[in-house]
Amino acid sequence: MAALGELWRKPRGFGVDVAPALLYVVALFWFGLTPLDHLPGPEFRFADKVWHFLAFALLALLLARALRHWGRRLAVAGRDAALASAGMGALLEALQSLTTFRSAELADLVADALGALAAYFVLRRPSAGASDAVSTSSRES
Repeated sequence: MAALGELWRKPRGFGVDVAPALLYVVALFWFGLTPLDHLPGPEFRFADKVWHFLAFALLALLLARALRHWGRRLAVAGRDAALASAGMGALLEALQSLTTFRSAELADLVADALGALAAYFVLRRPSAGASDAVSTSSRES
């Protein structure tokens, strides 16, 4: 698992580091603003909130990788990505309130923010900071 984490954090180029985040934002807003009959997967009471949590946690992780592409330290990239992810969740909820076929819910926004916060804590793990120091010292050489 540590090797996978190292592979994920290592800069790979715009197409691998930044493009997935951009495409994901477009897809998130596209599907968030189109009519939806039902959610994919199993149906249970809070399925919608779980999807919100996961969607915005993934967004924060992808945005953090994109920010790392431009040289931000992992801790700063994680913080900024989590804030941007939560902000995009708020924007999406506001835009949904303007449609006739979607509705904005405070609980959805809370799930979005909690997902972004969870991603932030994943990125703040002690092992993530150690990886950041290694990649910084290797770039200085």
